[in-house]
Amino acid sequence: MIRENIIMDKKQHSIVIYGGSFDPVHKGHTVIIKNLVNHFDKVIVMPAFMSPHKKDHGYTAPNHRFKMLELALEEEDLLQKSELSSYELDKQTTSYTIETIQHIKTMYPNARLYFCIGSECLSVVNQWKDFEKINTLVTFFVVPRPNFTLLIPPNLNAVIAPFAGLDTSSSLIKALIALNEYHLINQHSRLPDINLHLSSAVLDYIRNQNLYPLHQKIGKLYHKFDFNKKRIPHIIGTIKLAIHLAKLYNVDPHKASLAALLHDIAKYATFVHVKNEKLNIDLNNLHPVIYHAKIGEVITRQLLKIDDADILNSIKFHTTKRADMSSLEKITSLADYLEENRAFDEIEKMREMLYIDLDECMKLIIIDIMNKLESKKKDIYYLTKDAYEFYVSTKVIDN
Repeated sequence: MIRENIIMDKKQHSIVIYGGSFDPVHKGHTVIIKNLVNHFDKVIVMPAFMSPHKKDHGYTAPNHRFKMLELALEEEDLLQKSELSSYELDKQTTSYTIETIQHIKTMYPNARLYFCIGSECLSVVNQWKDFEKINTLVTFFVVPRPNFTLLIPPNLNAVIAPFAGLDTSSSLIKALIALNEYHLINQHSRLPDINLHLSSAVLDYIRNQNLYPLHQKIGKLYHKFDFNKKRIPHIIGTIKLAIHLAKLYNVDPHKASLAALLHDIAKYATFVHVKNEKLNIDLNNLHPVIYHAKIGEVITRQLLKIDDADILNSIKFHTTKRADMSSLEKITSLADYLEENRAFDEIEKMREMLYIDLDECMKLIIIDIMNKLESKKKDIYYLTKDAYEFYVSTKVIDN
């Protein structure tokens, strides 16, 4: 449908702008660019200097992000078929879409302009600076993304792309970089999953330039604490679901990715590991049910110098749960329990509830945990009891 509309009006040059932080660029990006090239007369790829929606993120230097884009586009034979613009990077200030569109409009006053977004942006696009003005200057070209609504708001000048995007993100890529580092140390070969998401040239550039040092350090810590490679699919599944839920419930996907990546880092930690790394923690009185979660929180705080309380609590309480958890805590815990590699009775019902109400989903899971512990005649940790009172008993009374 989109292609037909463009072909019908040959007198009006069609240009699409595709922007983003591209930190790093991945195959989800290049697949979209490859499709855009087939649907528009001109494709302008526009890396942002700093997104107004991600000001608190530590961006990789512009020159590195631009170079990675060059490498990825060249590897996919797209460098000559699209225009890689440094306009927003050269400004060296927060990138506002309205300013970029006005700039392109000045350069191509007679062109019909489109702005490419993923369907995950549909719920927030009307919050962009000068949205009403943007909406008159461009037609939004919406690429469907897995598990995100395709309901176009009535006030949005938009069309739906006749192709879909991949289920990937830069937050997932960074986590895979950490797991790839662990894999290289132990297996002397790349993590198989990373090849599905990141071009070889970009991955080599990241390692050679020592980009994403925090994630590379996390990979080395996985090795230090003797993480079992058989659990890697669970970690990847948890990360993927946590990022998706974060985007769905307006939580920072970067934090969700980090919490999910680190939630089981101490799964195989021993007294020897704790002593060797000089972790400030007393293991003598630590209840077995919180053993790896508490050590993981200490590793994150002490060795990685991450002091975000929400991330730390998400790691610390992901097994036991607790009353009145934050959205990030709930997302980390639910993603751990319901990721794609898990299989047990009632799991599909719980997964359906994930996309409706986090608290109701937490209620289902806590009931499941309590039933399993009681059937095995195991002690129930006091924090889990508190969570039951908060999410189950209280909800029953409220209803």
